[in-house]
Amino acid sequence: MTRRKRAKLQENTARSRVTPRQKVAIEGTCSVGDRTPEAVIVTDLGMRGCRIRGDAVGVTRSEPLVLWLGEFGPVAGKLKWAKGGALGVLFDEPLGEETLEALMVAGPPPSNVVPLRA
Repeated sequence: MTRRKRAKLQENTARSRVTPRQKVAIEGTCSVGDRTPEAVIVTDLGMRGCRIRGDAVGVTRSEPLVLWLGEFGPVAGKLKWAKGGALGVLFDEPLGEETLEALMVAGPPPSNVVPLRA
């Protein structure tokens, strides 16, 4: 007799996204719940959400947060996931297309590859 696979509780967020995300490197701040705002780096950005890296400790899924993307904000959202030091954020309201394009000017994150000389 073979075992049945357990049903997934939640779809993989990367595959279940409605809108694509772009690689960026935007310095910002984030306050989770009633906590003091802390510095974060936004590494993925889309109209409906983003991925951030920071020093957040003890956060729980669906916890409300307020995010500043550089000088743009506040952007209200909820924490969707936390893994490997990164946090996935779902915005309460999608970003406007003009806003997203202006934020993309920050461009992709700088490469950490250093060319070697022979």
